[in-house]
Amino acid sequence: INIFILLKKTFFFGGDLPLLPNTIAPLGMAAPPPAGPPRSRSQQDIDDIEVDMLDAWERRLQKELRGIITHLTKADRRAIEPSDVNSYDWDWRDDYGEEVADEIAIAYAEALATTGFVATPLMGIQALAVRYARARAGELLAESGRWSVSAVTREGVRDLVAQTIEEGQSLNWLQKRLREDYLFSRSRAESISRTETGRVLGKASMQSFQSQGIEGKRWITAGDDRVCAYCRAGASDDVIPMSRHFSNGAMDTGDSHPRCRCK
Repeated sequence: INIFILLKKTFFFGGDLPLLPNTIAPLGMAAPPPAGPPRSRSQQDIDDIEVDMLDAWERRLQKELRGIITHLTKADRRAIEPSDVNSYDWDWRDDYGEEVADEIAIAYAEALATTGFVATPLMGIQALAVRYARARAGELLAESGRWSVSAVTREGVRDLVAQTIEEGQSLNWLQKRLREDYLFSRSRAESISRTETGRVLGKASMQSFQSQGIEGKRWITAGDDRVCAYCRAGASDDVIPMSRHFSNGAMDTGDSHPRCRCK
């Protein structure tokens, strides 16, 4: 009994949370069987999530396309101006914030599991995923900023309106251009979804390495002639400490450019 008490005080914090593997047992007791390996994950899991994200972004972009056309059609009754674009409701955070955060949380949690993240009571996969997803959704849906989808869309629509006025084109011409423009296309939805799934893989990999006590990292590219100069610079470093930036200035592949193929 005294030995059991000693072991409990030595290896447990507060008598509840193990600081060492729970395979340690008091004398005279059989050690519990080792935990089985985590369910294996594959790139296919991430690819499936990317497809779902693609469909969701395509629906959002098409909804916004219909909304901006309706908005500009009303403005045309008194002669359309570039400033009419600003008066459209570009606050996508209120419209899509929760669902985008949910999508990213699912992707990030899957990426953590795929890359071997070691969860603890203080660092669970779901809690980390939700925290990351909320921050990332805020960046994507803000009305300004480097990663803002709505801000880039607004600037693109404003340019098309200015071109319509400058060339003396009709509203029908503008509507046609908006419908055909990359800003509202499936290709753009694909670019967003591919970029975001690549980003969560990069960020999750870093978090997983840290949870496993790994001290070095390496930038891995697709290894073909399509690899850009930015990613080649990252790959040129070979293995570097986890706390150091790569030569391209990024901490990990999650900080890369849109549609990056690096993992």
